[in-house]
Amino acid sequence: MLPNFTEISNLQNAVAKNSDESAYRKLFVLFYTPVIRFAKAIIHSEEVAEELYADAMMKIWLMGPKLEQVIDFRVYLFTLVKNSAFNHLKKYKGYNYVELDDLETFPISNETPINHIIEKELEQSLKKAIDTLPPKCQVVYRLVKNEGFSYKQVSEILSISTNTIEGHMTNALKKITFHMRKHLNS
Repeated sequence: MLPNFTEISNLQNAVAKNSDESAYRKLFVLFYTPVIRFAKAIIHSEEVAEELYADAMMKIWLMGPKLEQVIDFRVYLFTLVKNSAFNHLKKYKGYNYVELDDLETFPISNETPINHIIEKELEQSLKKAIDTLPPKCQVVYRLVKNEGFSYKQVSEILSISTNTIEGHMTNALKKITFHMRKHLNS
């Protein structure tokens, strides 16, 4: 889980005001996994996601004092990476990326081998359910459920209305619920 808004803002200001490399490194590490996961959900390539993240963080470093004007660093960073990912997709339209493992993870229980098997089976079923969602619906679902963004923040990141976010989430939850019920009843 990411630190709270104040801690992130303090690191952001240290980078903006003092070019603090230590604060920059902390921001880089803090956001690495969630942003890579987000970019990978859009472009389906971990290598490209890492490049986009590195480019975005370089832009942030080069902003210097202008970085102080950013109100919500998380939203700004995710929006920057989203725009880069969509630009990359436009540039390489028609190029098929190999889809890597899904983002969903479950805690592994060491209670019994049967429980472990059941958890793995549920995890695979949930992964399949999420994979069947339309691409934009998947991105919205992951930002809300995996990254903990509010509907309003996702709306800002994706430049779509909160009503559209609600629609995507309703659609995602209905489809996932239907898929999981079907799986559990089989």
